Amino acid sequence: ARPPLPDVSAVELDDENVYLTPKEVRAAITALGKKYKFTHQQLVDAFGCTCAGNAVGRFMSKSGDFGGGEMDMYRPAALFFEKLRVHEGKPKSKKRKALEEEAQGRKDKKPFLGLDRNRKYWVMPDTVAMKDSLGRFRLW
Repeated sequence: ARPPLPDVSAVELDDENVYLTPKEVRAAITALGKKYKFTHQQLVDAFGCTCAGNAVGRFMSKSGDFGGGEMDMYRPAALFFEKLRVHEGKPKSKKRKALEEEAQGRKDKKPFLGLDRNRKYWVMPDTVAMKDSLGRFRLW
């Protein structure tokens, strides 16, 4: 039998920045379901989110790298998975370290997770859209 979700409420984070895209959060929720036993309501409670349990199903039904990024559940979920990583003693990923390092050079110190391919952007005529070394969609 799978154990219940661990309590990560006591874990303190260095910063409140989000380093996971909604697509990565959906993958983490799927992996979490294979490791722990929980209901959708228990999951949103663990996230510290005030949304209803059916928000998990709606979030999981979104697609693309940034689908569901506007939902109230996304940010608390991403922070929960960061707290879980710290709680389990897992190291930061290569992508995470690169995002942190790059964010230090930004004025707002926020990580750039990439552009949403489903949105429209005004660009100059010679602009090229491509993925960078971290798999983020960018304009060059």
